[in-house]
Amino acid sequence: MQSMDCEANRLCDTVCGLMANSPFAGQTSPTEERLHLRLKVCGTTRSAKESLYRRGVTCGATKPKEAPMARAIGILHRTKKTAQGEARPTMVAIKENGAVRELKLETEVEELDFVFGIFPTAWREIAENEDRKQFQPHHVRAEKKRGGKRDETVVKVPASYDGLQPGDTVMMYLGGSGDRLAFSLSKRADLVGASVWRTPPFLLAAATPEEKKTAHLRLIEFYERSPQSFYRVMQRDREFIRVMETYRDFKAAQKDRIACDQRLRQRGIGATFLSEEGLYPEGKIEDEFDAVRANSAALAANIKDEANLQARLVKLVRKLDLWLGALEDVEGCGEVLSAAIITGVGNIRRFRSFQDTREIERLRAEIIRLETVGKRNDDADKIEEVSGDNHFIRTGRIARWKREHGKLAEANALQRALELMQEVSKVQNRYQSRLKAYGGVHVVGLDGKKMPPGTVRTPGDGMFPRKRRGVVANWSPQLRQALYLFGDQCVKRPESLWGQKYRAVKRELRARHPVVECSICRVPWEQCTKRTLGEEALPANGAPAEEQFEETAARNRHTRRYTDGHIHKMAVWRTITLFLVWFAGEWMRIEEERMATA
Repeated sequence: MQSMDCEANRLCDTVCGLMANSPFAGQTSPTEERLHLRLKVCGTTRSAKESLYRRGVTCGATKPKEAPMARAIGILHRTKKTAQGEARPTMVAIKENGAVRELKLETEVEELDFVFGIFPTAWREIAENEDRKQFQPHHVRAEKKRGGKRDETVVKVPASYDGLQPGDTVMMYLGGSGDRLAFSLSKRADLVGASVWRTPPFLLAAATPEEKKTAHLRLIEFYERSPQSFYRVMQRDREFIRVMETYRDFKAAQKDRIACDQRLRQRGIGATFLSEEGLYPEGKIEDEFDAVRANSAALAANIKDEANLQARLVKLVRKLDLWLGALEDVEGCGEVLSAAIITGVGNIRRFRSFQDTREIERLRAEIIRLETVGKRNDDADKIEEVSGDNHFIRTGRIARWKREHGKLAEANALQRALELMQEVSKVQNRYQSRLKAYGGVHVVGLDGKKMPPGTVRTPGDGMFPRKRRGVVANWSPQLRQALYLFGDQCVKRPESLWGQKYRAVKRELRARHPVVECSICRVPWEQCTKRTLGEEALPANGAPAEEQFEETAARNRHTRRYTDGHIHKMAVWRTITLFLVWFAGEWMRIEEERMATA
């Protein structure tokens, strides 16, 4: 019997090695299931067990189901522990045959166990002659059994597992801290025959803190009610996630290098001040700093780490279709800056809602009906074709011809269709407004809050957002900083495409505001009544008249507007806004083309 077990072990090692090196490695097959049963009987070596673990084949647990039922899995990814020490595990809801059960993944290791389908859900005491090596080391628990005359140590191992299975449908939020888990789940799902779907968080906005804790349950309900609001995570999405994670690592390495450099500088300054010689030769501080910096192994390691991450980031960005189709030709927006903007946005699809798509479909159906009523195609040949005419322009010309020839009812129907076409364009561009607000390049009301949708602005009733006392800065600082860096490149590259747009915007603003005005009186600065100060407004320090005026003007908020510096800043941010709208349109176009060919 012992020789048979040894032969079986050698056979298991051989088969595991062949499967690990085969082109089908990572895919579950009937051969693996039969091998799994054999391993339960005879045991296996550590190398074979690790080979199976890499492919998610469970050992020592119950037999896998031959025909698993399709399940719906909602996952709410959270940080495992807050700064205050509060536990915040990742919550998982699994709906199967109408019943819902919940799991808590308290560590990243448990998340990986769930991805590979080996997350323990029940425990049992290990048998007397059972080999521990068939279990993962972190799955073997040694617990003290209280009671009796002396304490006894009991070894427990998993009795059953759970995790991603063939046919599962996983739902998650789009963006946020769950990108890594979504990447791993999607990669594994492609191998086992499951799928991972994500939806923008604002579509499932929680009204109360209690509802936020049950988002994993609500994700399943929302998917069953509106599957069109979810996007499947594919290889292309994983490429974006890899770029964003690499960029975050690059920025962390950059901060470490800067911090190390600052520590070395302070060390050099301290060495100069604490010198026993007590002398201060010219340039001694800088020389001491350069010497310490040149001999620092820590700084050299930080510089090398930053350079390696930057090189890796450049390679990843150059593989993106967004780079190849849009950003590659933008002068002043290199790979690293593009990665910063992409990371700040996250995913353009999370700014477009299914409600917008549904409204667009309704409007287009009404447009088709109105064009039928207005008999657009019947008189289309009466209008001479002009190069550059699109559907909207040609419909307007047909409606004008019908009105001139007495077909008022048909002309009115086509005119209404034109109005609905403009409404479709507004609905399509709502995601751009959401993105501008997220990037902090929008216009807010005089109270510092967002204007309600559909508000018609007039000059003077809005202002550019910035950090103000008592106002919440509810935009992304990372995205806004990346956009600001691009705006700086537009100024430094005046002959580039966006540099020329910046100069055109600047000329337009100067033509619109030719003189410097008072911010309160809205009159030329020289005509502001606050320039004439009474005796009671004079400061007691007897400062010159110009300084008196500047102090009082600052206190009363009567300041200059549309100076050269003000026009420059306005033009930069206006150019940034135009770039963000263009970038969002190009990204959405690429997404729609990919969905159309999928």
